[in-house]
Amino acid sequence: TGSYVAGKVGLETLTGASVTVVNTSGSANTVVFTGLKDGVQTTVTKTAASVKSLFGLRSIYFRVNEQYGGPVDPPTFNDTAGSGHEANIEWAAAQGITPGCNPPANTSFCPEQPVTRGQMAAFLRRTLGLPAASMDYFSDDSGNIFEGDINAIAEVGITSGCDGGPSFCPDDPVTRGEMAAFLNRAYGLAASSVDYFNDDDTSIFEQDINRLRLAGITLGCNPPTNDNFCPDDPVTRAQMATFLHRAVDG
Repeated sequence: TGSYVAGKVGLETLTGASVTVVNTSGSANTVVFTGLKDGVQTTVTKTAASVKSLFGLRSIYFRVNEQYGGPVDPPTFNDTAGSGHEANIEWAAAQGITPGCNPPANTSFCPEQPVTRGQMAAFLRRTLGLPAASMDYFSDDSGNIFEGDINAIAEVGITSGCDGGPSFCPDDPVTRGEMAAFLNRAYGLAASSVDYFNDDDTSIFEQDINRLRLAGITLGCNPPTNDNFCPDDPVTRAQMATFLHRAVDG
């Protein structure tokens, strides 16, 4: 908030903040804060390096957020602004759960792309910090970039494969129902006595879905009523970030 920023720079109230000098590289050089101190309009000038330290920013390539009133890190990715999942995507990036979708630059996240089962294995393994597996569980992931992640989640019982095994189908998209099962097995969610949704009665994942709703990890797929879950729809990368963040926060 503005009062938090004001206190950090020695002001009582904050009326403005701006980067007044920019280096040729594009990084900030000088930041000016304006506000009241002892009832008098006051200007406080700080170097970008001191602002970085004061506010715990990643670098001096920061911007001033008009609503917040102070310096903030720029978005990690160039394609998530305005997404309802942006904060959760930033969380996933900060936790090392996802580096992005366009290596080696990884400047994009591809929020609307479906998550594959292989990618989901990697996201889960990174979130849970799982060790390497002791064996190779599936016959269709040899040479796959996510093979180690797939074996790791199989070893702890998060997945038993697809189509009855011994396959994992690493390139298939993860459905919302499958995501519910993965998260239920990963976090041991409490059973629910309530049937929350109208469209999952024939799904093999119905109990997983109800557990997910009870835990507050999902609200549904058709706001504002949210009486459907859309269990067969693919999970997007943005939705994945939100599901994982809610699961971790409990």
